[in-house]
Amino acid sequence: MGQSETSGDSEARYGAPNAGDHVPPPATSAIGIMHINTQHRISYISPSAAPILELEASLLASWLGYPITQLELAQDPQAQPILAKILSGKALTGEQVRWKHPLGHTMYLEVHSAPLWAASGAWEGAVIIFQNVTTRELALRAQRQMVAALERRTAQLETAAQIAQAASSILNVDQLINESVHLLRDRFGLYYVGLFEVDPTGKWAVLRAGTGVAGQHLLAEGHRLPLDESSMTGWCIVHRRARLAPDVSQDAAYRPNPWLPETRSELALPLTSRGEVIGALSIQSAQEAALNEADTMVFQLLADQLATAIANARLYKQAREDALTKSMLLEEINHRVKNNLAAIMGILTLEMKRAFEGPQDYYATLQDIYNRIQSITTVHSLLAETQWMPLSLVRLVEEIIHVVLGASPLHQQVKVQVRSEATPPDAETLFISPQQATGLAIIINELTTNSIKHAFAAQEEGRITVHIRSKKQNGSRQVRLEYRDTGPGWPADVLNGTRSSIGLRLIRMTVISPLRGQVELYNDSGAAAAITFELLPAAEKAPLSR
Repeated sequence: MGQSETSGDSEARYGAPNAGDHVPPPATSAIGIMHINTQHRISYISPSAAPILELEASLLASWLGYPITQLELAQDPQAQPILAKILSGKALTGEQVRWKHPLGHTMYLEVHSAPLWAASGAWEGAVIIFQNVTTRELALRAQRQMVAALERRTAQLETAAQIAQAASSILNVDQLINESVHLLRDRFGLYYVGLFEVDPTGKWAVLRAGTGVAGQHLLAEGHRLPLDESSMTGWCIVHRRARLAPDVSQDAAYRPNPWLPETRSELALPLTSRGEVIGALSIQSAQEAALNEADTMVFQLLADQLATAIANARLYKQAREDALTKSMLLEEINHRVKNNLAAIMGILTLEMKRAFEGPQDYYATLQDIYNRIQSITTVHSLLAETQWMPLSLVRLVEEIIHVVLGASPLHQQVKVQVRSEATPPDAETLFISPQQATGLAIIINELTTNSIKHAFAAQEEGRITVHIRSKKQNGSRQVRLEYRDTGPGWPADVLNGTRSSIGLRLIRMTVISPLRGQVELYNDSGAAAAITFELLPAAEKAPLSR
């Protein structure tokens, strides 16, 4: 009759060998009855036994007179102890037997038995009552599995809530990420947990935290995965949903890692905050099928909370940096305003020392003062626009020249060309710091004003050319700015230094401070000036403190 297993402590359920023992009838479904005589042969079996055992009635009829110990069921190691107790005169009450039916399916039988005793006390056989309780048993087993699964999910959710609460209280991004992966691994008994972030290019998932020795090695190697379908992590980020591999050997997206040889199942989860996938979690177990769809729901909930915590920590960090930046900007603005006022006062002081030859000379001087202040104002506006970051050197020169030309009726007659040439050729765009920008603006203003007054007044059209060359020298970047116009050139007394003007004095003073450079005036198909100075470190385009 196939194999069978029993459950429970059979011995505890045996009744006393008493002729008055009563076998309670089953409360549900049909029952089968069998009588065993003193020779251990089956002397009776009820017709109801056939449907209960799901066997042909003719087969059961052939059992009559057959020794019960010779039945296939009786040969099963699990059934032998039970049969031995029945044949020894002991009672059974509600013993459950799992029976492998000849057709292959599993059945559960509930067995009761009572010994029969003669007046002399001799054993005269036993009555066995049984019923099919497969439906009930399967329902109970399903219920137990459901309760166990519910208890497991409850424990997981409680653990997830604890982890989320712990994560939400950490405002340092690096600490948050590192502690979260270790909490996940330890609380859920996992083999490995890694957290990836999408890099600024949007092409790679870069490992930011990993557990255990494997995590340390992978972080040291700068481990990263492409954002494509060649890995579970990349796949889940690209598709914005979790990917589960209960058996990694059967998943085409699984990418083996030599530092994680014991991985048998893996779950990759996207980290999504405010509709943006910012990274992924890789959860790995050393047991096959240790992770399932229900686990995915719990871990995705946790991943979403973790992504929110990371985003909040980033916002907190950004807010602190913004506050520091604003403080530095305010300090920088105050410093620039003071310097601008000092430059204006210097310009006014120089102009007040000269003698005016009449109203026209006076008004021309006021116009020059206005133009100079306007150039300072232009620099201030450019710096404010870039939040007091270093300015593009080419843009600064272009802006100042156009501002000066814009105030002149000759502005449509003059063409301007500003070009930059760096060594090596692939050198970065040149930037000038706020400390030097105002000084260079004053110099460009004076040179452009001089060109308008003396180079283009008698010409139908003119040209201003500025050529900026730079090269690395002794760890710093040296700049040579060459300014040219197409006028008649500098007079000889200007070149030999016997004649000067307010504008030339401003150029020489400003080259010395704040540019800390040199100026050379010469003629080359027009008036030319070469300004040589060293750029202050400003390539990072970050707000500068004083």
